[in-house]
Amino acid sequence: MRIRSIVQFIAVALSFPAALAAQSGNSTISGLITDTSGAPMPGVSVMVRNTDTGVAYDAVTNDEGLYRVGALVPGNYRVEGVLDGFEPSVRAVTLAVSQTLAIDLTLDIARQTEVVTVEATRPLVDSQSSNIAQTVTREMLTALPLPNRAASSLVALAPGVVMIDAGTGTAENYPVFSVAGGRARNQNFILDGGNASNAVGLTRPQQLTTLPVDAMQEFKVITNNYSAEFGHSTGGVIVMSTRSGSNDFRGTLFESFRNDALDATNVFAASKPPINLNQFGATLGGPIRRGKTFFFGSWERTRQLTSETVLSTVPTLRNRVGDFSDLRTNTGVPVVVYDPVTHQPFESNMVPADRIDPVARAALQYYPLPNRAGTAANANNYVGNSDSTLDRDILVGRVDHQLRMADLLTVRYYINNSATNVTGSYGNAVADPLADSTDVRVQSLTGAHTHIFTPTLVNELRVTYLRRKFIDQRPGLRGNLAATIGLRGVTAQAFPAFTIPGYASLSSATVSRVQTPILDRQALESLSWSKGRHAFKFGGEFRGGANDEIRDRGSSGSLTLPVTPAASNNAR
Repeated sequence: MRIRSIVQFIAVALSFPAALAAQSGNSTISGLITDTSGAPMPGVSVMVRNTDTGVAYDAVTNDEGLYRVGALVPGNYRVEGVLDGFEPSVRAVTLAVSQTLAIDLTLDIARQTEVVTVEATRPLVDSQSSNIAQTVTREMLTALPLPNRAASSLVALAPGVVMIDAGTGTAENYPVFSVAGGRARNQNFILDGGNASNAVGLTRPQQLTTLPVDAMQEFKVITNNYSAEFGHSTGGVIVMSTRSGSNDFRGTLFESFRNDALDATNVFAASKPPINLNQFGATLGGPIRRGKTFFFGSWERTRQLTSETVLSTVPTLRNRVGDFSDLRTNTGVPVVVYDPVTHQPFESNMVPADRIDPVARAALQYYPLPNRAGTAANANNYVGNSDSTLDRDILVGRVDHQLRMADLLTVRYYINNSATNVTGSYGNAVADPLADSTDVRVQSLTGAHTHIFTPTLVNELRVTYLRRKFIDQRPGLRGNLAATIGLRGVTAQAFPAFTIPGYASLSSATVSRVQTPILDRQALESLSWSKGRHAFKFGGEFRGGANDEIRDRGSSGSLTLPVTPAASNNAR
C-alpha cells in the first residue's frame, strides 16, 4: 500500500497584550520605568545585554514610561536603564524559553557616580501571559537523573502531565505522555521556534526530534490557554530551545554505563538476560567572533542491549508427528481430536502421517523444541531470551550571529541516525513473531532572522525543513522463505505467518513498512509592535507536508486455524 499526503496550511494570528507571548520559543523583556515618586519616565535608554554572549539590544521608553525588547533567546540578562540626571538602575534576570517578563526599574536623582544593581532574590512572575505552563530550566536538566538522557522526559514535572512511556530503548528516544487529559502523542512540539512534530495531514501530531540533555537549554510545557500563535494540537504545546555558544569556550565529555552484574535471574529463565547500556558523547561551544558570532555542538552515541524472558507454548515432539495423546486441558482432562472429514475421533488421538499437510509439516520445524516441563496442558513449555539492540547517534549544531545591533541570524541542524534489532526468543529470527529491525533517520534544519526596525517594531522570519526516514522490516526479507516450506501463491518477501490457537505464533503478518521521505516544510513570519500601553503581534505560517509510504501486511501469507483441534467436534 502506498500513501502520499500533501497538505498546506496557512495561519494568521493577531495577539493583544493580555495574551501576548514570545514567538516560537523566543522570549521578551518589557517593563515600566518610574522615578522615586512613581511617575513614568519617557525617553529612558534601556539596554538588555545577554551576559553569556555579550549581545545587546537597545530600547527607549515611550510616553508611558514603557519599554519592550523581543526576540531574545533564553539565558541570563542584564537590564540597565540610563537617563541624564538620574542614577543608572540595573537588574540581573534569567529569562526562560517562550517567556515574557515584566522587569520594572526605578531611577533616583543623581547624587554621585554610582550604579544601583538589583539582583533577583525570588522567582520572577510571568505576569504578561495567560498561559498555564511549567518551565524546565537548565539547572533542572543537569541536576535530575535521566535514565535515557532524553531531556523531554522531564515533562512529567509539569502539572497535568501523565507519563505513559519514558521512551527508553527506542530508536527515536521519544517519551509518550498526555497533557491535561488530552490524547497521548497529541502534542505540538516546537524546537528553536520551528516545527518538531510529525508532518501535517497525518493522523495526529507527535514528536520527531528529541534532544539529549546536554544539547537542550530548557523547555516549557504549556498545558492550557496558549495564545493564537500556538496551534496544531489540543493536547498541549512543548516549546524547546537548544543551547547556544558564549564568549567563553566550554565543553564536556560524558559516559554513562549500566550492565546486568547486580541483576537477579528471572525465576522462569534458564540464564540471566543480558543488559548493557553505553551512552557517551561530548559538547563544545564558544565564540567564532567574540561578541558577534557563537557556535555550539553536541554529539551523543547510545549502544544498548536489553533482553526479556519470553514464555511460549510450542508443539511437543509427539505433536510434531501427529500424536496428540498428550493434549490436555488446564485441569489435566484429555482433549479428544476429531477428524474434520468423518467427524469421528482419531484413533488414540493420533493423526495419520498421510493426513498431515506437507507445508504444515515443514513449518513445524521452525518451532523451537520444548525446553521445560510446562503446565498440565503442556502450556509454557518453552522459555527463551529475546535480545533487543539499539545503536543511535544524535548530533546537534547551532550558530548564532549578530550582523549588527538590529539583526540576528540563527541556524540550527539536528540529525538522529538510529537502528534497532530484536532477535526474538526462538533462536531462528525469520520465524519468530517478535523478531524485527528498524532503520531510522531524522533531520531538522531551522534558520531564523530577527530584524529590529525600531525598539517598538520587531520582525521575525523562521524557516524549518524536517525530513524523516523510517524502515521497519522482518528478518529474512526477500529470501523466498515461503518456497522453502512448499507454500505457493504468495510473495517471496518473508516467512509466512501461522496462527494456531493454543500455541505460539510463527512469524508475523506485518512484513515491512517503508516511510521515506516524510517531509515537513514550514515558514513563519511575525511582526511585534508596541504602542503606548498596548502590544500587538501579527503573524503568518505556511506548512507543507508529505509522507511516502509502502506497507506490506501479509503478502507472504497469513494462515490462521480458526478453532482448536478439540473444537472440531462442534462441526458434527
